[in-house]
Amino acid sequence: MVSYGLIGARVEALKGRRTSRLDKNGYRVYNEDENQFQNEAVMKKEEKVLDKYLREHSRKHSSQRLSILKIFTESGKHITADDLYRKVRKKYRNIGYVTVYRTLHLFCEAGLGKELRFEDGSKRYEPQLGFEHHDHLICRKCRKFIEVKDDRIEKLQDELCRVYGFDEDYHRFEIYGTCMECRKREAK
Repeated sequence: MVSYGLIGARVEALKGRRTSRLDKNGYRVYNEDENQFQNEAVMKKEEKVLDKYLREHSRKHSSQRLSILKIFTESGKHITADDLYRKVRKKYRNIGYVTVYRTLHLFCEAGLGKELRFEDGSKRYEPQLGFEHHDHLICRKCRKFIEVKDDRIEKLQDELCRVYGFDEDYHRFEIYGTCMECRKREAK
């Protein structure tokens, strides 16, 4: 499976191992068990963005928020508030569920994360800084998310906006269906 890493690096995912390499910009890119990538330079940038947002909005700066940010960024994927809470609790027993949930919303307000709402009403969150825009293929059986990027889709969306005189703020493109693995299991 090919996955898009940070800073535009396109990385071949190696399951089951933690490996790292330098991307084309000389930044360390990590590959972990679930095709997750972390870039040290992006983490520093996220801390600066969070710090600026907190100062501009007269909000408290706390070590708990930084700890949650680090784990959220390292997840590098579509994560539920519950899943993030479980990851945070493994490392930081003193951080509660409400703190994680409110901090996730704060990250979205600050532009560090994006809330994704799906047809069944569930919500997931994904880090934003350092990730290229992408769309989603979502398996309705196993709930797997496949991130896809195709410039033809982007050009068509831009053309539609131009033809209709529409000023786009953002867009979301999702296709729901059944992934190849689930179809293979069903065929057996």
